[in-house]
Amino acid sequence: MVFDDFDLEEVKFPHDDPLFITPIIGNNLVKIVLVDNGASVDILLYHTFIRMGYNDSQSTPTDMPIYSFAGVECSVEGIIKLPLTMGQEARQATQILNFVVVKAGSTYNAIIGRIGIHAFKAVPSSYHFVIKFPTRDEIGEERGDQKMARSCYVASLRADVVGGVDMPGIDPELITHKLNVDPNRKSVKQKKRSFAPERQEAIKQEVEKLLEAGFIEEI
Repeated sequence: MVFDDFDLEEVKFPHDDPLFITPIIGNNLVKIVLVDNGASVDILLYHTFIRMGYNDSQSTPTDMPIYSFAGVECSVEGIIKLPLTMGQEARQATQILNFVVVKAGSTYNAIIGRIGIHAFKAVPSSYHFVIKFPTRDEIGEERGDQKMARSCYVASLRADVVGGVDMPGIDPELITHKLNVDPNRKSVKQKKRSFAPERQEAIKQEVEKLLEAGFIEEI
């Protein structure tokens, strides 16, 4: 399997975007599927599981714990065995994967972890935005969607901000977020701040992601 400049033709740089693909899971074309070497299992989000037409009786109960990056245990609803297909017709591959059905807030629909990647004997490259794998005849590939990746990234940032300020699900009697602002004081415009070159480049990249995802417009 070779990755070369041809694979980079549609990739916009600079980027540190995750690899999202649109494979066929079961009989459904599923968008926003993250390919993640850091995930030990293959995950199907519960909202996707329901939208695909499945119900709780079709998954096998399990006591397997799943933890988010924050170390918070997620609610595991069960495990369901489904075929996943990647690639185009002439160079396609299908593997039966055990998806752990997880009920959690996420911008993803599913995650292909190390078990799924190894089942396909695949090699993903987030830099080239493609995952490649052997088929009967040639090397197959499933290309990522960079615009979708950036949209998901921005959506997850917005969710973090809303979740951190509004704190849904917490009794206001327990804790309430409040801005300590004097309404009688005049607002003051903050002076323009200067940043180090590397910080300016990081800010520029974040702004480009927001522009690309359509969440802000250039004036």
